[in-house]
Amino acid sequence: MSPRQTTIKTLEASGYCLKRHGTNHDIYYNPDTHSTIPVKRHDFNENDMKYILKEANIIGKHLLFIAFEEVYYVLYLYCYLYTNGDRLWILCKSS
Repeated sequence: MSPRQTTIKTLEASGYCLKRHGTNHDIYYNPDTHSTIPVKRHDFNENDMKYILKEANIIGKHLLFIAFEEVYYVLYLYCYLYTNGDRLWILCKSS
């Protein structure tokens, strides 16, 4: 799966929907947060994906890709960080 497809699936899973197609960008809108995110259509790489997910405030969500017989499955994991004294704990659950 390309970084652009991964970004779009992640945005849609987080409540964003396609608002319109532009010449160079697709515009995604989240009605809950009233935020708009442009996703460029050409020369899209992993750095663009990281930037867009950061701008969309998708924090604590990590993607895990599993390849099985040339089919890629995307598991969305919600991870929560908490401390207990001097230790840092990470709790993850799948959606």
